[in-house]
Amino acid sequence: MFSPGVSAINGRGVPVTYAAPKEGYRAWYGVMCMSSKISNEAKEAAYKYMNWWLSGQPGAFIARQGYYISNPERSRALMSKEEWDYWYEGKVAQKNLRGTDDKVCALKGTFRDGGSYVQRFNNIAVWNTVMDNYDYSLDKWYELLNA
Repeated sequence: MFSPGVSAINGRGVPVTYAAPKEGYRAWYGVMCMSSKISNEAKEAAYKYMNWWLSGQPGAFIARQGYYISNPERSRALMSKEEWDYWYEGKVAQKNLRGTDDKVCALKGTFRDGGSYVQRFNNIAVWNTVMDNYDYSLDKWYELLNA
């Protein structure tokens, strides 16, 4: 289950543990890039999007889903101290925290499995851009949603 699902269920008081294997995580990164054949008009739009994506606001938004951005310090000012401490520092939630849907995603007194941002990134065993089983997992995810 992806992080937003775990957070949604935990926020309802159902104890779900997000796997933090001692062998390390499998991590992936969505790389932003543009073609060398891009037109000037499209290039300007692409740069605007990339600059917005790295501006801080998107990073604060996705942090509330349990994900990270490549430049978290820009997001820090857009998150409460309690959010930053929970999502990035691995500290116990000092109050109920809300996710991107404004529903509780972390209950007061709980902590995020796997620890802080630094601890989690220090435990990555392999990086992928797209996992080999991505299509299969996506099909199964939609089967679950439509069940």
